[in-house]
Amino acid sequence: MTKDRDDVLYSFHMACPAPSAADIIEWTKQFPQYAEDIRAHAAIARDWAAQSEVEVEVDDVALQRAHSRALNIIYRSAEADDAALPQAVGFFELLTRAGTKVSRIATEIGIARAVVADLFNGWMRPPVGGRLTRAVMNALHIDQATFDRELLFALANPRMGEAKASGPPQVLQRSYREIVESSGMSAERIHYWLEED
Repeated sequence: MTKDRDDVLYSFHMACPAPSAADIIEWTKQFPQYAEDIRAHAAIARDWAAQSEVEVEVDDVALQRAHSRALNIIYRSAEADDAALPQAVGFFELLTRAGTKVSRIATEIGIARAVVADLFNGWMRPPVGGRLTRAVMNALHIDQATFDRELLFALANPRMGEAKASGPPQVLQRSYREIVESSGMSAERIHYWLEED
């Protein structure tokens, strides 16, 4: 029954894209069981046809006002989002709040201190290994969103390395894999920290 109704309405639509009163009467007599549906479809089709014929002219002033209002809405929305999100404070501030140190976290989770230090200093490019991410989150009592926010903050505000006699201090950001592999840990510890569970 539904398929027949749909077929009738589709045929009506194809035959009469802008149906007149005569078209509606003819089709409702031919298919009285679908008369209400035909009338409803005809009303919608006539509305569509009427709207497509209307030409709206927008002057430059109205267009500029609309553009300005849209930008204001976007700006206010961005401000509200920024106000709702907590600001990053840096991994070292989180260390202080947790009452711990880089060396203590490294010892507790069983990784080289340099790996944790490079992460906190903003020298480790994402993605950070899942095991290290979870271990740091547990040690600092933070969630994934906070970890991600602090990682981006650290990358944007890296701590400088030591100055060389030949030039200013440089920040060498390396991948997680490069840092773990050059950490001086045993091969099995390196393997453990590089594999994903």
